[in-house]
Amino acid sequence: MKFFFKVYILLFCFQVSAQVDKKFDEGLMKFLDKDFVNAKEIFTEVIKLDPKNYESYYYVGVCNIKLSLFTESIINFDDVIKLNPKYAKAYYNRGVAKFYLSMNESGCSDFRKAVEVQPGYDDAIKAIMQFCKEYK
Repeated sequence: MKFFFKVYILLFCFQVSAQVDKKFDEGLMKFLDKDFVNAKEIFTEVIKLDPKNYESYYYVGVCNIKLSLFTESIINFDDVIKLNPKYAKAYYNRGVAKFYLSMNESGCSDFRKAVEVQPGYDDAIKAIMQFCKEYK
């Protein structure tokens, strides 16, 4: 009986994983088509299936930036950073969202953190050079 239970659990996990991958790909296609409302909805479904899927939080955050929902995007990037503190793009995009909210000093800190996590990150370096001279 234990054997069949273990097989059932493995099959269930495989099905959930396949469903997560399929949904994520669907969300990515919507995102690439610039359909940010539906992409956000799909990535949110992925998060419900797999709450540790930091890339889905990331894409929800980017969708929120594209939809001018900057405060919400900061929360999404905070979630990404909690799950994967080495994800430089989350720091960079959180910095972008903060700039939209006139949180410039904090945004510059995020740009610097992105470069610290990923040395040579061009977008973050350019943002620092362009926007952060007075926030050292």
